[in-house]
Amino acid sequence: MTAAGLTTHTARGRALGVSHTTAMRVGTGEMPPSASMIARALLALNCRFDDLFEVVEVD
Repeated sequence: MTAAGLTTHTARGRALGVSHTTAMRVGTGEMPPSASMIARALLALNCRFDDLFEVVEVD
């Protein structure tokens, strides 16, 4: 998201329709993004899912 000019959690939150706190927590891995947040990110950045995310298995 930094490459898109979204360099602060506040800017990322605005672009994704969430608070800066939620943007920070998702960015640090503290909480997973919701399906709607993922959709908004893909639309805002005009990219594909695998451009932004890596799917990993958890035990």
